[in-house]
Amino acid sequence: MSLIDDIPAAVHIAVPRGTRRPTISYPPTVVAQYAAKTFDLGIERFEAAPGETIPMYNAARSSRESAGPAVTESTFQAIGAGSVAAHHIGTAVTGPVNVLTAELLNSARDVQAPTGLTNLPPLPLCFGRTSELHWLRGTLGQPTAGTAVVQGLGGVGKSTLALAYAHRHRHDYTVTWWFAAASPDHIEQSLADLALRLIPVWAGSASTEERAAWAMLWLQWHPGWLLVFDNVEDPHDLQPYVSAPNGHVIATSRRSAGWPTSIATLAL
Repeated sequence: MSLIDDIPAAVHIAVPRGTRRPTISYPPTVVAQYAAKTFDLGIERFEAAPGETIPMYNAARSSRESAGPAVTESTFQAIGAGSVAAHHIGTAVTGPVNVLTAELLNSARDVQAPTGLTNLPPLPLCFGRTSELHWLRGTLGQPTAGTAVVQGLGGVGKSTLALAYAHRHRHDYTVTWWFAAASPDHIEQSLADLALRLIPVWAGSASTEERAAWAMLWLQWHPGWLLVFDNVEDPHDLQPYVSAPNGHVIATSRRSAGWPTSIATLAL
């Protein structure tokens, strides 16, 4: 038997329906949601140490236990999108899931970016802002910082400042990528466009969702990139990217509130 370093296709996680799905970009994760009460079925607790117990599910656990003795087969029903009804649930996927093959998962590790890969828009005239550019450089250069937010009213020059910084330092990064970031759909499309540049043969026939998932994996594997998210409407949309250890993130936004306190912000 030979050893291989293939990446597992996915990790499966079960969460109570109605709770927030965990934000996990790596490893590939399939999240299944079930009724909250099913998590209490068939639990046996074992004493690991005085005052400490470990909950474990017994092998006979099934959804029949949640119904009680008075419920018959004919009363099992699924109501609402993503609901599941069965005597015994093995694997259930109740939301959209992108499953990439092991070959694609490995390609995210192995594919190298072309030198100077970028999709930056042309740089308009940008006069001044020397201190602000120095602030961005100093902030992103800190060992504990990976994200900087430039915020202010529309028309004050947030995007121009971010673009000027990206053009000035694009040769310092392996990839410099500009995101239209007004919504999660816009961000996903920009990620998909990155995959199209990195692995065009596969990405040309893949869905937007699949390409975006692959691009996220690529970013996890490869350090030294700069991502610029322009016109962010909701700070939560950047949660998978902020303070990333593998690269730098600049966001521009009209929002002055809602940003994590750990993220440096510059008001224009």
